[in-house]
Amino acid sequence: MQRPSLRLVASAAIGLIILVATATTLLEPFGSSASRPPYALDRDECVMGEAAINPRNDAAPGLVPPSTAQFSSLEEAERYLCVSIPRPKDETRWRALGFSASRSHDLDTLIEWEGERGNRMVHVSFVDDATGARLDCSFSFGSAINVDGQHEPEKITIQGEAGFLWLDSPDPGVISATWRRNEIGISVISHLEPQFTRDDFLRALETIE
Repeated sequence: MQRPSLRLVASAAIGLIILVATATTLLEPFGSSASRPPYALDRDECVMGEAAINPRNDAAPGLVPPSTAQFSSLEEAERYLCVSIPRPKDETRWRALGFSASRSHDLDTLIEWEGERGNRMVHVSFVDDATGARLDCSFSFGSAINVDGQHEPEKITIQGEAGFLWLDSPDPGVISATWRRNEIGISVISHLEPQFTRDDFLRALETIE
């Protein structure tokens, strides 16, 4: 019996590899961890049905208006946006309050785009009852945050990432910082007090994850 040529064997092997690779791609679940950004939750952990659809405006059919909602817990806001929201590691010190979450589009559309378009944003404040210090935080998932300061920022490093720090801007005693980590744009604003200094503020930023 004549043996198949090496060229035919190689062609068959390449064809099998392509077939397996194609099947693997087709079988890969939507929103799988291989393609998701680090902040993404599994889809089944998030809101479904009407809660995942931005309310429509009858006066502008066909348009998807942004949607903003208030929540009583970070977990509810996470499910609304399908993201893991950063927070200070010492949750016994920093008490969260005032959760506001925004979606520019329907949730499934944003998940499909995964940061390339659209925006998901959270505004939350953390309060230290012992000192009265407050961290007003904004987290933008998949896009950067622009902070308008009246002065040139100081370049700093936060959690190993390049960031910017503003002092006395826009008002005296105000301190703010912005940086990007794990594809999340982060902005934090606070007020300096005798019991909450610049160094205290910078140490608090290092704990947000």
